[in-house]
Amino acid sequence: MAHRVEVGIRPEFRDPRGEGVAREAREFLHLPVDEVRTLDVFTLDLGLPEAEADAVAEALADPVVQDWAFDAPLAHRVFPGFDWAVEVGFLPGVTDNVGRTAKEALEMRLGRT
Repeated sequence: MAHRVEVGIRPEFRDPRGEGVAREAREFLHLPVDEVRTLDVFTLDLGLPEAEADAVAEALADPVVQDWAFDAPLAHRVFPGFDWAVEVGFLPGVTDNVGRTAKEALEMRLGRT
C-alpha cells in the first residue's frame, strides 16, 4: 500500500523557497501575494507498516525546523488559515533527484536494499 508523507517548515521559521515563489508571483504575475509556504510530499510504496512511520520521518525531515505527517494532511497544522493550496509534481519520465535521494535514505534507514 502506498503512503503519503508530508514535510514542511514549522511556521515559526522562514521558508526561503516559499519566499522566492511569493516574490516571483508578485513580480512576474502581478498577484497580491502576502505569503507562500511550501511542503515536500513523498509517495512511498515500500510496504511500510505504520509502526515504521517515525523512522521514515527521521530520514526525510529535519526535526529542528520541520514538522511531518504520515498519511494525514499537514498544511492545516503548520499553516493555519491558508487560502489556497497548490500541488505541483513531475511529469512522467522526468528525473526526480530529491525522490531518488529520499528512496536511498529510506532504504539505508530501514535496512533495505
